[in-house]
Amino acid sequence: MTRRATKASKVILTKDERDYLERLVRRRKVSRGEAQRAEIVLCAANGLNNRAISDAVGVARDTVRLWRERFPNIASTASMTSPDAARHARSGTIASKRSSP
Repeated sequence: MTRRATKASKVILTKDERDYLERLVRRRKVSRGEAQRAEIVLCAANGLNNRAISDAVGVARDTVRLWRERFPNIASTASMTSPDAARHARSGTIASKRSSP
């Protein structure tokens, strides 16, 4: 049975999403998986096909396909669109709990 080629999901990034993903790829203290996922999404947004992305990042095409399809669903989360705001909101909550009697 031959596998039928399907059209890859298009990935469109906002400027904030692109900036965040580029910082994530360059960051030293980030897990390898997070950096790979960010790189996959960036390559997809730049128009590369799944095979080219899998070769460039060093992952299976199924992994590329998964993250190309998954990204639009998670891009709207606070951690993706505003990572600093999410971090400050969490730390503010903890600080307010500490100061409570």
